[in-house]
Amino acid sequence: MIELPSILDIYVVLALIIPGFIVFKIITWLVPVRVKFSSVEITYYSLIFSLLTTIVFSSMLGIDNPSDLRVSVFNWQEAPLLLFSCFIVAIVLTIVIRLIIGLRGIVSGSPWDRFCDEYISKYVHVITPSGEEYYGWIKRMSRGENGVKEISLGSPVKIIRDNNGKIIEKQRIGKELLFTEKSVAMILRKRE
Repeated sequence: MIELPSILDIYVVLALIIPGFIVFKIITWLVPVRVKFSSVEITYYSLIFSLLTTIVFSSMLGIDNPSDLRVSVFNWQEAPLLLFSCFIVAIVLTIVIRLIIGLRGIVSGSPWDRFCDEYISKYVHVITPSGEEYYGWIKRMSRGENGVKEISLGSPVKIIRDNNGKIIEKQRIGKELLFTEKSVAMILRKRE
């Protein structure tokens, strides 16, 4: 007959799983990658981090079998050591993740802000959702009211193309042309 787990067993499992969630929270706070994790992914990563935390905790106490681990979880004097194990695992994993991100050239922060920094005063093509094409140099890029992204082209030119994509006409349109986030489908950089 299958024996149900006791309340003590459930408590031990919870006491060993919760540190993984703590480690996960610390890592997501320290690592610059802004990714939304589903609850399944959070649970999956937290279980992995719990295993790592348990290994570190056990090695600090010299525990080599699960029954001794069960006893040490109930020893409140060792609770700070369990939290310390969480921080060790979180810091080590954060350093490893940051190194991997750095080696791959992944840059954190807003792509819009990086684009602003790199392309200000450079010539670009702005394509609208309706398919209209404009050409000009980026005079200003910002976040307007309520965080709406805006781009202003200096010396804008409207480009009219035939069905084959050949330019048939260029129309100058004033000194400056403002686009909001919703009026931009694509921004293409001109080859130099």
